Amino acid sequence: MARGPEPAAPAPLRLAATVTGHAKAASGVRFSPSGELLASCSADTTLRLWRAADGGAAGPGDAGRMAHDAGVNDVCWNPAGTYLASASDDLTARIWDAETGGCLVTLRDHTHYVFCCQFDPVGHILVRGRGERRAARRRGGGSGAAAGWPGAAASCCSDAPARPLPPAPQATGSFDETVRFWDVRSGRCLRVLPAHSGARPAAPKPTVAAAPCPLARRDPCPRRRARSPAADPITGMDFSYDGTVLASCSFDGLLRLWDTANGRCLKTLAIDGGSSPLSFVAFSPNGQYLLQASMDSKARLVNFETGRVARTYTGHTNTRFCSTMAFATALGPRPLVAAGSEDGGLLLWDVDSKQVVHRVPGRARAEDPGDGHCAPVSRVAAHASVPLLATAALDPDCSIKIWAAADADS
Repeated sequence: MARGPEPAAPAPLRLAATVTGHAKAASGVRFSPSGELLASCSADTTLRLWRAADGGAAGPGDAGRMAHDAGVNDVCWNPAGTYLASASDDLTARIWDAETGGCLVTLRDHTHYVFCCQFDPVGHILVRGRGERRAARRRGGGSGAAAGWPGAAASCCSDAPARPLPPAPQATGSFDETVRFWDVRSGRCLRVLPAHSGARPAAPKPTVAAAPCPLARRDPCPRRRARSPAADPITGMDFSYDGTVLASCSFDGLLRLWDTANGRCLKTLAIDGGSSPLSFVAFSPNGQYLLQASMDSKARLVNFETGRVARTYTGHTNTRFCSTMAFATALGPRPLVAAGSEDGGLLLWDVDSKQVVHRVPGRARAEDPGDGHCAPVSRVAAHASVPLLATAALDPDCSIKIWAAADADS
């Protein structure tokens, strides 16, 4: 059968806003579920809120009310968009009221830097498991034959809370090599997974002593290497669409899938023998694949049922810092993968063809012409239904950029 038509090109990006409100490196960005707000966090210890449309300050973030005692590594929204969670080098994760900026709960049981955080998308799976339906749900929430995905027919292959906290469990990943599940109402740790502190892959791999520090704030950190000379920190995690499975990744080069109801490891994947540290993992929107970023300047789309690599994306540089990627499904007729680069650039690939369909070059200096960053891009976020992307950069740039489809309403 002849190959289907060439993919339609997405609308080129335009720079909608540049946000310069953080005093140190920007280490995290996430759009609110509505797409109206963008949350950011930084090495300057603060969380901030911005209007996604124009980058203007919004909510309590403009007063700097949301702050940790050390640099912040990640931020995320609860499914309703009313609360934020943050992960910090002060060994805590915190839950914040997005409207008032008040700290509602502090989660304290980690013994090392807390690097990533994620709300459960359903909100009650960890409290009441859905074991009778987990096997079917793990097969995904959409068809693998959806247009633009591999296998498609046309393709090649502390204030008092103003309202009660919701029953939304949360997961955190840390440099102590554990994933912890929390009841955010009480701050109680529900379960501890020794996620990446067990068996190591057979192939050689860098340890934290030899590998760059993944924190998106600074160059390799002597104090972190000295504190954990052989650690395999949890660098990324993501819930499946129904919250029944959690994917985690680490410097040990492994992807692991966990049953959130009982904490059992369902599968361990060592792509390329686990030879490269992993910095990011996410489930695809159709529920059929995992996107992993490794510190060998490659991103891979992995069929987690078979463990086979369906697509590999190259063209960016990622060897020094832990950086995130994103599925961009609202920028055009076909799904895209977005990633930043350590040269300050931004790349978009067609998910199926692997072609780079848009590239924003980085800049060597702030005064150079162009729209790209002038420092490594640490984070990329995309909204699922609004045609927006956001990127965050390290020192000395420290800025956040909001990107929109060129044909979107200004």
